[in-house]
Amino acid sequence: MALILSRARQIAPLRAMAMDIVNLGCSMSPGALGYLVRCLGSVGLFDKVTMKKMRDYGWKFGNYTLTPLLQVYCNAGKFEKALSIFNDMNEREWVDMHVFSILVLSFSKWGEVDKAFELIERMEDHNITLNENTFRVLIHGFVKESKVDKALKLFDKMQQSAYYPDVSLYDVLIGGLCKIKELDKALHLFSELKQLGIHPNIQIFTKLMTSFSEENKIIQLLKEMQEDIDEEAMILLYNSVLNALVNNNSIDKAFLLLRAMMGDQSDADVVEHKLLRVKKAILPDTTSFSIVIDGLLRTGKLDSALNIFQHMKQIGWAPNIMIYKNLIDGLCNSIRLEESYELFSEMKLSRFEPTRFTYNSIFGCLCRREDVVTALDLVKEMRVYGYEPYTKHSTLLVKGYANMGEQ
Repeated sequence: MALILSRARQIAPLRAMAMDIVNLGCSMSPGALGYLVRCLGSVGLFDKVTMKKMRDYGWKFGNYTLTPLLQVYCNAGKFEKALSIFNDMNEREWVDMHVFSILVLSFSKWGEVDKAFELIERMEDHNITLNENTFRVLIHGFVKESKVDKALKLFDKMQQSAYYPDVSLYDVLIGGLCKIKELDKALHLFSELKQLGIHPNIQIFTKLMTSFSEENKIIQLLKEMQEDIDEEAMILLYNSVLNALVNNNSIDKAFLLLRAMMGDQSDADVVEHKLLRVKKAILPDTTSFSIVIDGLLRTGKLDSALNIFQHMKQIGWAPNIMIYKNLIDGLCNSIRLEESYELFSEMKLSRFEPTRFTYNSIFGCLCRREDVVTALDLVKEMRVYGYEPYTKHSTLLVKGYANMGEQ
């Protein structure tokens, strides 16, 4: 009955039934009591009062009772109570791998990584080892809390316990090391992964590629990686390189690489581009163009971005909405309104619905040009789509009215 009521979230009947059990002094084994505790705890009904009444009726709290009680307090985030139960069990020598795992995983979940690691070391004093699944969950949790050093130690312990890691663990550890710029350690894990005959996934490649700024290191990685992945994955990697170059403010290098990928033969630097001295020919996709166009726009190289955009269409790649949005905004910021309108019309013909951002880019340009009549017409069109002008642009429009003498 307790199970049925707890699963159905029938809290009031379950509470009434639990009190009946206590008040009637029903006999109950420690295992059955532990089962009842789990049912009550799953809906937040187990507390000190219930526990005291159960003790008053002489019910024994053995290992089978305290283990689920520990789980209840851990699930409820009641750290001190959970630790009190654990210490009580430890004094009675009732602690086993399952009990340790409950508390260790809860520590990790609460972000108490150092305490979790201390507990793992206490386990070793009891000659108790975590199971494989707990190792995996903890390593993921430690990396998430930016405790990569602890995660690596746990990774070593896992291997010493004869559990074999898979690509997902290498992925999370390499990603954590790349995030804190421990790149030599990340490369060491990458080499270890390959030596074990584990096939690296595209996520690992991407994390490594985007972490290095040295061109020679990127070339070396690309040469290693092209043996393991197909053409589609290789494009993703090159896009990662483009993204990394843009984020490192190496826009000119990103521009050069994209031109080389397109097969541009007009520039000796493009033809000799080092990053393309690999065995496989790589053609850019829409994402490649989007990355570089965005980078060029951010550095004020609008005309270069427009040239790439036109070349992209000539070789058969369709622009995405982000490319249209960014180019229109760049043109509007340069007060090149007529060109932005042309691109805006092309965008709508391509069946992309205009965004609030794009409308406001054009609206802001009209306001800066004090073209009040056209700006008001655009507002009417925006409202058809449920958009409103940004406040900063509306202020410009009011100034436009003032300049027209229509206060």
